[in-house]
Parts: sequence; structure tokens; C-alpha cells
Amino acid sequence: MVAHVRRVHFRSPARRRPSHAWLTAIGFLMLACGCATTVVISRSAREADLTERFVRAAPADYRTEGEKQFVRHEKVVRNGLSRDAMVLVAPVAIRASLEGIAGGGVLEGQSTPVYNVGDGMRMDILLLARGRERMIYSRYYDAGRLLEDRAWIPIQIPLDLGEWPRDSQLEIRVSGGPQGDLVADWLALSGIRIVRKDAAR
Repeated sequence: MVAHVRRVHFRSPARRRPSHAWLTAIGFLMLACGCATTVVISRSAREADLTERFVRAAPADYRTEGEKQFVRHEKVVRNGLSRDAMVLVAPVAIRASLEGIAGGGVLEGQSTPVYNVGDGMRMDILLLARGRERMIYSRYYDAGRLLEDRAWIPIQIPLDLGEWPRDSQLEIRVSGGPQGDLVADWLALSGIRIVRKDAAR
């Protein structure tokens, strides 16, 4: 009887080992998922979402109005289509690190003015790295006058990061219209991501 008890006693830890290893593996996977914002665009990763990477920036020519100039998640409805969107209130700039993203791709997403009043607003998108700055996209929105600007507008910008260093950043700037009127200059951006070139639509 004693020998039987000893046999059970010594085997118990061995029986627990597979479950302990399994829990360790699950924990590792959960940790890896938590670092998804640094995934490299490769054959195994079709795209890199940039939403959680963006932070407020303060270029020298932009004044700071307050914390609500950049809201990361806001429900915005245009033409009956509801989207989870970043909302930028002009004048404002936001930046996202591109570390871990390499090669060619397409910057994709959707944009729309939140309101149909005022003299419109301008959005500029730039690549930044170590004192270098390159404008890759610029658009003027005038939802007060243009019907087509009262909807979700697709963004598709070819992006080649081959020559840019690992610590490059993507910056989005939103400024007022030609009359300098900042009333209701709110721009919504949804699903901003970089899609691998051979997977881009």
C-alpha cells in the first residue's frame, strides 16, 4: 500500500508538466498578441493597423488647443455608414511609428469631414525620419459645398519604405481651410493601415 502511494506521489508532478507547458505556451501567445502593433509586413502578415500607434505631435507651426484635438476611437456616421474612427480637430498633427514595417505597400483607410459647415480643411500626410520630411499625400475637404465630401472617402497611397530607416514615422496633419476658419474642422479617419503591396486591393 505504501509503495502504491509513493508511485502516485512521484508521478503527480510528471502528470502536471504537460499542462504547465501548455499554460506557458498560451501565455507566450497572449504576450505575442499584445505586441501585434509591431508586426512586420511579410508573407505571413498581410497588413499592419496603425490606429493604436498614433500619438499627438506638436510641429513648430501648430498650436496646441487641448486634449480633445485627437480622439482615437469615436463612432462616426456618414451616409448611413457607421465607422470606428480617429477624430482630428484642426489644427492638429498625429504621428505613428513605422518600426517593424518594411518594404513596399499601400497606405489604406477612409476619411470624411464630420460636419458640413465652414470653409473646409486640409489633410497632409508625411513621412519623417532623422530630419527628413516627404509629403506623400494632400487633400482639401469642403463638405459644406461638395456633396462627394459628405461620405467616407477611400485613401490609397503607394508607400515605399525601402530607403527609409527603421525609426521612420508617419505624420498626419489637419489644418483649417483657405479662409482660416476653424469652425467644425473635424476630420474622421477610419481603418488607417499599411497593406502589403501584393495583397493591396
